[in-house]
Amino acid sequence: MKKQNKKEKDARIILKKRGNRVILKPFFILFLFVMAVLSVSFASALTSNVTQSTASLCLNESRIILQQMIDEGLNILRINDSLNQATSLYDAQVVLLEKKGKTDFSLIMTYCDEIKKIREDSTSAVDEFNVLVQFYNISIIPAMDTSTIDLTMNEIRQEIKNERYENVKPLIDRAYNEIIDTKSSYTALNLFISSTSRGFVNFIIKHWKTILILVFILIVLFLIYRIKIMKMIVTRQIERLALRKKTLQDLIMKTQKDYFETGKIPESEYNIKIKKFAELIRDIDRQIPLLREDLMKLEKRKIKKV
Repeated sequence: MKKQNKKEKDARIILKKRGNRVILKPFFILFLFVMAVLSVSFASALTSNVTQSTASLCLNESRIILQQMIDEGLNILRINDSLNQATSLYDAQVVLLEKKGKTDFSLIMTYCDEIKKIREDSTSAVDEFNVLVQFYNISIIPAMDTSTIDLTMNEIRQEIKNERYENVKPLIDRAYNEIIDTKSSYTALNLFISSTSRGFVNFIIKHWKTILILVFILIVLFLIYRIKIMKMIVTRQIERLALRKKTLQDLIMKTQKDYFETGKIPESEYNIKIKKFAELIRDIDRQIPLLREDLMKLEKRKIKKV
């Protein structure tokens, strides 16, 4: 009997505890939900305020960067475009904030980061190019053939002018290699000339009779075949001019495509290029008829001679 009463008592205690849990559980869940909502709202408001302040600061920094690049004489088309878009987005977010709408100032930060990256790339590109110019000036001797190096240097200047700073580093590396190769070749050539000049002079002194006979034979052959040789020279000139004209025509087509289809170049640059290419083609068109006339004269001289 006592055991049965004890079991009933224990059962009532367990049921009471379970009942208390059932009653408290909805209140506990409701409490967690309310706290979560308040936390999200507070975090959202805090983030919005911090982000707006940061966005405003980054816009001011971007304007400072813009002015710095203007002072340094660099083009600012890319930065100005990004800054205008960032400013427009910022103004739109401020309007939404005033109307208590959903805002996202992180969009402005993306443009600010892009502007900072352009500035870093421009500074690095200009500094490295200035060092390259100094290296060029102390390495190059007037007698050296620097045509290849000069092409690369001009390409670097054009990339900086077009604000494609990310393309400058590989070109600078290439220019260094070209300067070193040119200087090495020039030094090796001078050493070769220096070492062989004495031997060459001695060779001429020793074999002057044989050399004189060979020169005489060459002069005679030239006199015999001079018309044919001159025709070959004129024909090669015509072929080179025709090839150059074809190249210029291809450049005109490429320039038109860059302007009308892809928009890679501005109107001013397009007009200058087209005008220059047209002048070069007109000059070629004036030269080719004159050369063909010379070719016809050579043909007549050959016929008369026969």
